[in-house]
Amino acid sequence: MKEFWRKKLPSFLLAVLMMATMVPTAGAATRSDMEISVDAGDEVTLSRSDFKKLFEDESNETLEYVEFTDADDLDDYGYFTAYDYYDKECDLDADDLEAQAYFYYYDSDVPKSVDYALTGLTFVAYDDADDGSFVMDFVMVGDDGDEVSGTLEITVDGDGTSSSSKIVYEVEAGEKTAFDAEDFYDFFDDNYTSSSYELNYVIFDKPSSSALSEGTLYYNYGKSSQEAFTRTSLSNAVF
Repeated sequence: MKEFWRKKLPSFLLAVLMMATMVPTAGAATRSDMEISVDAGDEVTLSRSDFKKLFEDESNETLEYVEFTDADDLDDYGYFTAYDYYDKECDLDADDLEAQAYFYYYDSDVPKSVDYALTGLTFVAYDDADDGSFVMDFVMVGDDGDEVSGTLEITVDGDGTSSSSKIVYEVEAGEKTAFDAEDFYDFFDDNYTSSSYELNYVIFDKPSSSALSEGTLYYNYGKSSQEAFTRTSLSNAVF
């Protein structure tokens, strides 16, 4: 009898097909004004003084806040954490960053809204993030209205997992699809070929805040024991 080996698998992608209108960002810088590097599963805190220097190179005003205007590729590699008015640490994905969230240079300026402090703004790379880099556009705004555009390039040293090493399901809006256990068995066998191991269970990582915004994940769908999962309840759920 094969020995069971408990292995936490990489996150899996449920792809939802949808149409979107892409609006180009005006005034974005054409060079990478800031660059940071991070290993998969690690994190790095951005230096607010770097933003201040970039801004003061172009303006005589005092930097008030930073706003990210394009973060489309963020969710492929990780997410940000930042502190709000109540000094509560919040997880932020691409949608959160692009929802007119401001990151204030001075902590005391953070209002009681969806805004955050620039101090402590941190990028967290997924444990199973692939090798790669992406660019985020941002604009820095002064206390008298000056705007200076910039870009942030983030390079991730991934775990070597190919981007094709995913289980992908496609479903049309209003429809449903069921996960096939054989897909998970096959994925495990393809990546862990030792004959002494076999799949015991699957653990789902905490998804981004937008991952479940297009639908709901159910266990035993349509049965009396049906259970719907939220972003919080799915985190570390064992199947």
